[in-house]
Amino acid sequence: MFHKLFKTLVDTQDMPALIAHLNGNPNIGLYGFCTDKYVLVGKEVFPELAAKIGKALKVPVHRITIAGTSFIGVFLAGNSHALLVPSLIFDYELEALKKFKLPIQVMDTRLTCLGNNILCNDQGAIISPEFTQQEMQFIQKALKVPVQKAKLVSLDNLGSLAALNKRAALIHMDASEEDFQLIKKVLNLKAFPGTINLGNPYIKAGLLCNDQGYVVGEQSGGPEMVYLEQCLGFAGKVEDE
Repeated sequence: MFHKLFKTLVDTQDMPALIAHLNGNPNIGLYGFCTDKYVLVGKEVFPELAAKIGKALKVPVHRITIAGTSFIGVFLAGNSHALLVPSLIFDYELEALKKFKLPIQVMDTRLTCLGNNILCNDQGAIISPEFTQQEMQFIQKALKVPVQKAKLVSLDNLGSLAALNKRAALIHMDASEEDFQLIKKVLNLKAFPGTINLGNPYIKAGLLCNDQGYVVGEQSGGPEMVYLEQCLGFAGKVEDE
């Protein structure tokens, strides 16, 4: 049955990508966090699929849990300077992460879903207005970037609304011109409105991407994938695995 879990995309420049689901769930972005240096996926992600994800993104892949769950994308946020981890992480999970020699910063906050509440890169960070001033200062010091509290599409959980790489950001389809300008100002990125998985505007739930490649939920339609490739700087054709 496993061979039915994914298909691969390979473009003419050998930039791989992956169409995937996990046990029928196309929200593959919930199960991972990636940078241009590494990708972390939940332990529910089969080793074979994890290897495919690492290959698509062209980075080492590590299978972990946070607070006993595989929802890595929900709990983690960060950039090249720091990986922000909520303090509800179990000790043995933190020790496992440290073995990968990642720039870990443990953050004590009630907003434990850091991935849903922080949108950041190496230029800046936009964070939920619900963070305290002390937490804002922690984020700024850890990520080593300017930080601004704001909402996107009038929502606090702004981290769940977008996926980005160094070229651009793909964001919730209802984003306004003010939202685009905020992303340009803070993250120094051009943003494009879109959807994933046949109309889901919560982009991060169905997409993992870095500069080298991307992994997208299998319910995503052809027009959605062509659009995201154009927006994020990819181009490709689908080939069955």
